[in-house]
Formats: sequence, structure tokens, C-alpha cells
Amino acid sequence: MVRFFKKLIKNLEKFFSSFPHIPQKTLKIFLPIIPWYLFLKGLISIINGLRSLSGSFQFGSLPRIFSKLMDINPVFLFWNGILLLFIGFLYMSAFTGLAQKKTQYAGWQNWFQAAVLISIIRLSQIVFQQTQVLWLIFVTFLSWYLIFEFKKLYDSPKPKK
Repeated sequence: MVRFFKKLIKNLEKFFSSFPHIPQKTLKIFLPIIPWYLFLKGLISIINGLRSLSGSFQFGSLPRIFSKLMDINPVFLFWNGILLLFIGFLYMSAFTGLAQKKTQYAGWQNWFQAAVLISIIRLSQIVFQQTQVLWLIFVTFLSWYLIFEFKKLYDSPKPKK
């Protein structure tokens, strides 16, 4: 699994290297805000995950009208809730990593892993909920671009000689 993420990071770095880059002065303005943004995002993901899990277990108790209007399989809600909980915990882990100087790269890796899982959720939303494809592709692309722009500031620690 670690090898998969390292290979994915390398391939995406190569892909985004040809794009225009945001100046580092601009990125440094957002540096103290990012850990708190990820904390809030993690909290919201955990709440949404618990809500999806709750909805999947109580799906049979909803009135028939609502269940027909929703037209969502409770199994999808269950797995969506599990993934959202996991993403929330990854965001919380990224918050603690990015908040400390020594563990910033590990925090960035947790942020990256959460983004991979969110991409999987977005793909499943396209398949199961027929959401807007172009919008989800645009948002996913923009988030990956920004994550790799901030990677320059959280670059991996150099091996000691």
C-alpha cells in the first residue's frame, strides 16, 4: 500500500510539474490556516460519516415516499459512511502532523491519502447518484493541484548522512 501511494505521488508530481505554479509567498500566507482547515474538514467528514451510517441502518424505517425519492441503496450509504469516517480520521491526523514542524511531511501524506479516498467517493457518486460529472472532475483536479502546490512547502525530510 505504501508503494502504491509513493508511485501515485511520483506520477502526480510529474503530471502537475508542467502546470503554472503559485508563488511560494502566496502559499505561505495560507500555511498557518491549512491545519485548521483540515481539522474542520475532518470534523465535518466524521459527522457526515456518522449521518450516512445512521441513514443506512434506519433506511427501512423511513417512509416509503422518502425512500423512493432518495433512491439510494442503504449499502451505498453504509460504505460511504465508513469511508467518510476514515477520511475524517485521516484529516485529523493530517491536522496534528501539519501543526508540528517535525511531522509536516507525514501530515501532508495523510492529507494526500484522504484526497485519494475522496476521489473514490466522488467516483462512486458519479456511478450511484448520477451527480454532475464535469463539476466533480473539475473539483477533484483543482484539489489535487492545490495539494501538490503545498507539497513544496512540506517536502520530505532529507536523509541524514
